[in-house]
Formats: sequence, C-alpha cells, structure tokens
Amino acid sequence: MGKFAAIMQRILSLFRSLVGKRESNGSSSAPGADVAQGHDDEPGDSAVYGVPLGDVADPESGVPPFVVSAIAFLEAEALDTEGIFRVSPSLRDVKELRARLDKGETNIFTKTTSEHSVASLLKMFFRDLPEPLLTYERYTPIVKMAAQRDLPASDLMERMRPMINSLPRENAATLYALVGLLSRVKDHKETNLMTTSNLSVVFGPTVLRPLADDEQKMTLRQMVDMPHIYRAMTALIEHLSDQPYTGMSPVSSPRQAQPDPEPEGERSSLSAALGR
Repeated sequence: MGKFAAIMQRILSLFRSLVGKRESNGSSSAPGADVAQGHDDEPGDSAVYGVPLGDVADPESGVPPFVVSAIAFLEAEALDTEGIFRVSPSLRDVKELRARLDKGETNIFTKTTSEHSVASLLKMFFRDLPEPLLTYERYTPIVKMAAQRDLPASDLMERMRPMINSLPRENAATLYALVGLLSRVKDHKETNLMTTSNLSVVFGPTVLRPLADDEQKMTLRQMVDMPHIYRAMTALIEHLSDQPYTGMSPVSSPRQAQPDPEPEGERSSLSAALGR
C-alpha cells in the first residue's frame, strides 16, 4: 500500500517538525521522558484503548502511532467513501481489529480492511480516552465562548486558540492531526456526504465533554450544551489550521481532574436551557 505508507510518513514528518521546536526553547526534560510505561505490563490491559494520551503518544511527534496509521489509512482510502464516520461497520471486524490493537500489534490495516472499521476504531479511541482531547478544564470556557451565537466561527476559533496552544503537547498535536483529517473529509463532501455539520455531530461530544460526579450528570450537562459543542467543533474543523500550532507544552503525565462546577442558573429544565 504505497500511497498509504507515503501519507503516513508525511503525517509523521509533519508533526515531528510541528512539535520539535520544544528542545530549542529550553525544555529541561527529554521528549517523552515522563511517559508512563506500565500499562503494557499488566495482563489484559489494552496497549491503545482507555490509556492516558501521554502514555501512548509518540515521543517525537506527540501523536499516538495508532492515530497516525488510522489517519493515513483513511486519507488514502476513505476521503470519498460515502458516510465515512457515520456508517456502521461490521461489529465482528471491529472487535477483531481492536483485539489485535489491544495486544500491541501494529501495521494491521491492509487493502482489504474496511474504511468504516478503521473510522470506528478511531472514534472509539477518542471516546475511550480517560480525559477528553480538549481536557476537562477547558470544557466550560470553550462552551461559554461557543454560546455567543453572534460570534462567527473564525472569531470563535481565535478566542479558543490560546487554550488550544496551551494544551499538553500530545493533546495539541493529536488534535491538529484529527482535525486535519476531518477538514480533508469535509473537502470531499460532494462525494462522501460528510459536511462540517455532520462531522461536528460525530466528534464534538467525544473531544469536548464535561467531568461530572456520575454518568447521568455528565450526559445531562452535555445534552444541554450540545449546540455549543457542535459550534466549537465546527470552528475547529473550519479554522484550526488557519494558523500553525505554536504551543510548546511537554508530553504530560496523567493527572487527576476535578469536576467542573455547575454553571450558574437553573439546569433542571433541559428545554429551557437549550433555548437560552
């Protein structure tokens, strides 16, 4: 799969150069020095899924190798695939591929691999992260910005940009990799039927989600905020790449996040909140 390999190499090179400036800016630790290694030592633990992003990030690029290979495959094989990221794949195929990834296997995608299976595996990876890609602490500020309905998507992106650039290195690099793919998928919307709006619905609640005391509270809060989550994701897809990534945060160690405080005002009425 020459095209696939070439695209994967280009993506790796891009993100190595993107975040490689860190050493010249006085970083005191070697890239990836604080990446935990313990999750592969315990039987039954996944090498890919449900693992803190810092534990699986490539020490040089900051992007997990699985994410690089999945993006390269989808860019080579799926940009014109109708309903990519929305059409359900074969559950059996996804389970088999995930089992191989859980065992630490690499280079598992071939010409016979379904694009929808790879798309599902990529969505699953971001859904299963212990902390979302945009982190818990940025959820409330981003949602509040996106709630300003008269703010154009380009202006919303520029207001979000300082928070993006201050993300941990692996989060920012992986976000740029994911959003770059989604932007290219959107560019082929005439054939794949995946508009920015469709992609925002698929990925917004995955990369931007709140931390709450229990699943029910989290779900309710996310439902209330969903229009704003979609707006934020739309701004990312359309305008994140308008400027290059300039953040220099190191690959981070897993940290214990605290739930966001409940926003002011009554949240008991879902319909009322959605109408604000």
